[in-house]
Amino acid sequence: MTTPIFKPGLYYSPREVCERLGISQETIRRWRKKHGFPATLVTQGCIRHNGADMNQWLLSREESGH
Repeated sequence: MTTPIFKPGLYYSPREVCERLGISQETIRRWRKKHGFPATLVTQGCIRHNGADMNQWLLSREESGH
C-alpha cells in the first residue's frame, strides 16, 4: 500500500470502510475481533474507524504478508 486508502484525521463508519476495501460487514467484524482492526466506540453501538490507524494496520499486515 504505497498510497493511503483513508485520510488521516477522519473517522469512517463501518459501511464506508467496507465500501472502500470491498469487504463485507462480517469481514470487518471478524478483523476487529480476531486481528485487532482499529475501531473506536463513539456511543453505545456506534463504531467509527480512524483513517490513520487503519492505514497503519493495513500497511503492517501487508508488510508481514497477511
